[in-house]
Amino acid sequence: WDEHDITYLKLPAFDGDPAPGADGDGEEDGEGDGDEDGVPPPSVTAQFIAACRAHAKRTLGAQSHVAVFDARGGLGAAAYLVAAYMVSELRAPVHLALKAVADSHPPGIYDVRLVRALQRRKNSTREAPLGAPPP
Repeated sequence: WDEHDITYLKLPAFDGDPAPGADGDGEEDGEGDGDEDGVPPPSVTAQFIAACRAHAKRTLGAQSHVAVFDARGGLGAAAYLVAAYMVSELRAPVHLALKAVADSHPPGIYDVRLVRALQRRKNSTREAPLGAPPP
Protein backbone atom coordinates (compact mmCIF):
# COMPACT_ATOMS: atom_id res chain seq x y z
CA TRP A 1 0.00 0.00 0.00
CA ASP A 2 2.72 2.45 0.95
CA GLU A 3 4.59 2.24 -2.35
CA HIS A 4 1.44 3.47 -4.13
CA ASP A 5 0.58 6.16 -1.56
CA ILE A 6 -2.63 4.36 -0.61
CA THR A 7 -4.21 4.82 2.79
CA TYR A 8 -6.35 1.94 4.02
CA LEU A 9 -9.02 2.48 6.64
CA LYS A 10 -11.31 -0.23 7.93
CA LEU A 11 -14.37 1.16 9.66
CA PRO A 12 -15.78 -0.56 12.73
CA ALA A 13 -18.36 -3.27 12.15
CA PHE A 14 -21.94 -2.51 13.04
CA ASP A 15 -25.08 -4.57 13.52
CA GLY A 16 -26.28 -6.08 10.27
CA ASP A 17 -29.58 -7.08 8.79
CA PRO A 18 -32.38 -8.56 10.84
CA ALA A 19 -32.01 -12.22 11.68
CA PRO A 20 -33.54 -14.71 9.24
CA GLY A 21 -37.29 -14.82 9.80
CA ALA A 22 -37.40 -11.33 11.33
CA ASP A 23 -40.02 -9.04 9.90
CA GLY A 24 -37.44 -6.43 8.83
CA ASP A 25 -39.75 -3.56 9.72
CA GLY A 26 -36.87 -1.40 10.94
CA GLU A 27 -38.30 -1.03 14.42
CA GLU A 28 -35.80 -0.44 17.18
CA ASP A 29 -34.74 -3.64 18.88
CA GLY A 30 -33.19 -2.14 21.99
CA GLU A 31 -29.65 -2.93 20.86
CA GLY A 32 -26.83 -0.73 19.55
CA ASP A 33 -27.39 3.01 19.37
CA GLY A 34 -31.11 2.82 18.65
CA ASP A 35 -30.82 3.04 14.86
CA GLU A 36 -32.25 0.56 12.43
CA ASP A 37 -30.43 -2.66 11.68
CA GLY A 38 -28.24 -2.47 8.60
CA VAL A 39 -27.74 1.31 8.88
CA PRO A 40 -24.25 2.60 9.70
CA PRO A 41 -24.48 4.28 13.13
CA PRO A 42 -23.69 7.98 13.42
CA SER A 43 -20.27 7.18 14.92
CA VAL A 44 -19.23 5.13 11.87
CA THR A 45 -20.67 7.71 9.49
CA ALA A 46 -18.75 10.49 11.29
CA GLN A 47 -15.52 8.46 11.12
CA PHE A 48 -15.98 7.93 7.37
CA ILE A 49 -16.66 11.62 6.75
CA ALA A 50 -13.65 12.64 8.86
CA ALA A 51 -11.39 10.25 6.92
CA CYS A 52 -12.62 11.64 3.58
CA ARG A 53 -12.19 15.22 4.84
CA ALA A 54 -8.61 14.47 5.96
CA HIS A 55 -7.86 12.85 2.59
CA ALA A 56 -9.22 15.87 0.70
CA LYS A 57 -7.14 18.23 2.84
CA ARG A 58 -4.00 16.11 2.42
CA THR A 59 -4.35 15.90 -1.36
CA LEU A 60 -5.61 19.43 -2.01
CA GLY A 61 -5.02 20.35 -5.64
CA ALA A 62 -3.87 16.87 -6.62
CA GLN A 63 -5.86 14.29 -8.51
CA SER A 64 -6.94 11.76 -5.93
CA HIS A 65 -9.65 9.20 -5.39
CA VAL A 66 -11.42 7.49 -2.54
CA ALA A 67 -12.48 3.89 -3.08
CA VAL A 68 -15.21 2.55 -0.84
CA PHE A 69 -15.89 -1.15 -0.55
CA ASP A 70 -18.91 -2.70 1.12
CA ALA A 71 -18.22 -5.97 2.85
CA ARG A 72 -21.87 -6.42 3.75
CA GLY A 73 -22.94 -8.11 0.53
CA GLY A 74 -23.79 -5.01 -1.48
CA LEU A 75 -26.69 -3.98 0.72
CA GLY A 76 -25.91 -0.28 0.37
CA ALA A 77 -23.86 0.65 3.44
CA ALA A 78 -21.01 1.99 1.28
CA ALA A 79 -23.43 3.97 -0.91
CA TYR A 80 -25.07 5.33 2.25
CA LEU A 81 -21.71 6.56 3.55
CA VAL A 82 -20.87 8.21 0.22
CA ALA A 83 -24.27 9.95 0.11
CA ALA A 84 -23.86 11.06 3.75
CA TYR A 85 -20.47 12.55 2.85
CA MET A 86 -21.97 14.44 -0.09
CA VAL A 87 -24.73 15.86 2.12
CA SER A 88 -22.44 16.78 5.01
CA GLU A 89 -19.36 18.07 3.22
CA LEU A 90 -20.59 19.13 -0.21
CA ARG A 91 -23.92 20.45 1.10
CA ALA A 92 -25.83 18.42 -1.48
CA PRO A 93 -29.54 17.92 -0.83
CA VAL A 94 -30.30 14.33 0.19
CA HIS A 95 -32.34 13.53 -2.93
CA LEU A 96 -29.53 14.76 -5.21
CA ALA A 97 -26.84 12.88 -3.27
CA LEU A 98 -28.88 9.68 -3.60
CA LYS A 99 -29.38 10.33 -7.33
CA ALA A 100 -25.64 10.92 -7.82
CA VAL A 101 -24.87 7.62 -6.06
CA ALA A 102 -27.43 5.81 -8.21
CA ASP A 103 -26.12 7.41 -11.42
CA SER A 104 -22.55 6.40 -10.63
CA HIS A 105 -23.33 2.93 -9.31
CA PRO A 106 -26.77 1.66 -10.40
CA PRO A 107 -29.17 0.87 -8.90
CA GLY A 108 -28.01 3.05 -6.01
CA ILE A 109 -29.47 2.51 -2.57
CA TYR A 110 -32.47 0.20 -2.72
CA ASP A 111 -32.77 -0.54 1.00
CA VAL A 112 -35.51 1.75 2.28
CA ARG A 113 -33.99 1.67 5.80
CA LEU A 114 -30.86 3.39 4.50
CA VAL A 115 -32.76 6.05 2.56
CA ARG A 116 -35.06 6.79 5.51
CA ALA A 117 -32.14 6.94 7.94
CA LEU A 118 -30.26 9.42 5.74
CA GLN A 119 -33.37 11.57 5.36
CA ARG A 120 -34.03 11.48 9.10
CA ARG A 121 -30.44 12.25 10.11
CA LYS A 122 -30.16 15.11 7.62
CA ASN A 123 -33.67 16.49 8.27
CA SER A 124 -34.79 15.99 4.69
CA THR A 125 -38.49 15.91 3.88
CA ARG A 126 -38.26 15.75 0.08
CA GLU A 127 -39.05 12.43 -1.52
CA ALA A 128 -35.86 10.58 -2.38
CA PRO A 129 -35.27 8.03 -5.16
CA LEU A 130 -35.10 4.38 -4.23
CA GLY A 131 -33.21 2.07 -6.57
CA ALA A 132 -34.67 -1.18 -7.82
CA PRO A 133 -33.09 -4.25 -6.21
CA PRO A 134 -30.85 -6.26 -8.50
CA PRO A 135 -32.39 -9.40 -10.02
